[in-house]
Amino acid sequence: MFEDVTDKSSRLVERLKMVAEKGKLINVKRAFGTFTMDVIVKACFDTDIDAINNPDNKYMEYGSRIFCRGDELGEKFVFQ
Repeated sequence: MFEDVTDKSSRLVERLKMVAEKGKLINVKRAFGTFTMDVIVKACFDTDIDAINNPDNKYMEYGSRIFCRGDELGEKFVFQ
């Protein structure tokens, strides 16, 4: 698993470098959210979704639906 986290970290660094070289702004919360999703999905399902370079994939969409609902259901799912 350490290798997976290292790989995802390297991908994130490369992505941040690419954005910085272009002089663009980056949503840091979203960037680290994609990193987190990449690590979790790889650890739990042994699947590489590359959310860092493809932040609009289905895993990110469904994760946002669960955790960003704006009601108590997401909180109950996470904290209970």
